[in-house]
Amino acid sequence: MKYNLEKFIFSIVFFGLGCFWMKFRLPPLNYIYSNIYNNINSQENKLTADTLFPIYEPVKLISIYSDKIPLYSDRKYYNEIKNKYFEGAYVVQIPRHDTTNTKLNFLDSVSVFRIVDDKYELKNDWKKIDIKVKVVGYTSIMDKLVSKDFGPGLIDLKYNYPTNYPIIIKTKENANCGFELY
Repeated sequence: MKYNLEKFIFSIVFFGLGCFWMKFRLPPLNYIYSNIYNNINSQENKLTADTLFPIYEPVKLISIYSDKIPLYSDRKYYNEIKNKYFEGAYVVQIPRHDTTNTKLNFLDSVSVFRIVDDKYELKNDWKKIDIKVKVVGYTSIMDKLVSKDFGPGLIDLKYNYPTNYPIIIKTKENANCGFELY
């Protein structure tokens, strides 16, 4: 009984202090109130889905292929099997789960390679190549290589659900970068 009485008196005292604090606006209440009020009234700090979860444009880059260059622009995935076949080639670094197609304008004839997993279905004249590759991701292991030759002009590499496969481009004449990314 004595313990309950102490809890009751303790609660009444701190409730009274809280009422006193609020009535006379003692520090730091003014500071807290002004920050909350200013943030609510400013348009740029409104709490919306866009401010909580901003949407970033996917970053697509072109790099010279190397064993130390990531195959994606947002993940550190590498070809774990070192081979000389891709020397002088270029890698188009795309986001791993990018849902947009990749458009390339080729100025010369090129071969386009994609490192794929077992779920990939060959279509549109893509050919399986017998070159050892291995890219280990969180949910899949990409260990197959497909290829397709393209002439000069604009092409659209389709997005493959649920992932975008790495793109490696090798020019026919081993010339400088004979393509542009759109």
